[in-house]
Amino acid sequence: MFAVIPLSQALDRYSIDWMQFDWPLDRTSVFGFDGALDVEIGFGNGAFLADLARHSPERQFFGIERSLGSLTRLFSRLERDTIQNVRVIQADASFAFDHLFGPGDVSRLFLNFPDPWPKERHHSRRLIQPSFVERVSCRLGEDGELFIGTDHCDYATWITQVLESQSALRSKHDTTFVSEIPGRRPTKYEQKAREAGSKIRFYEWVKNPAPLDAVREEKIKD
Repeated sequence: MFAVIPLSQALDRYSIDWMQFDWPLDRTSVFGFDGALDVEIGFGNGAFLADLARHSPERQFFGIERSLGSLTRLFSRLERDTIQNVRVIQADASFAFDHLFGPGDVSRLFLNFPDPWPKERHHSRRLIQPSFVERVSCRLGEDGELFIGTDHCDYATWITQVLESQSALRSKHDTTFVSEIPGRRPTKYEQKAREAGSKIRFYEWVKNPAPLDAVREEKIKD
């Protein structure tokens, strides 16, 4: 049974009015404590994000979502379980990563079954693009991690090509993707996909160490 909380009160308690803050966000001020930051983009019914936060109260969690219905479901879970280390950003995901987080801010980024935009003319709308992965690698801290899950075969091929064509991140496994992640809590969508017999691919990639800056000679101006 979900807790009932007025939407206006929930928005004030959990949502970040990012237009009223300086960018990148001062996370310590937002949460009231310092800690590693995890982000989930497109959190659906909020169960996965709420479960992560409930088991790691020392960490900060941001959920990025555009659907007000998804926000409402997450708010109810946070109230029910008295979870206090989650904040929500209602914004475009690419914009949020470009402006609201600073370099090295994010410890883990979760993309659980992002919209595959299956029609070819809509492929440009897919979140996983070379430019987005580049932004993610910049925002990830040292040993920062990117998690992606998809049950869409064509999108999996697309994601594989995007990840394998860059060098800022590397797979945590000997393969580009795996079919299982031990100890992972499945999302509602994931459970339905498994029941339907769909093949699921999980990408667990970690940020590579930054290369040493080449020594540059400075020109001395008269």
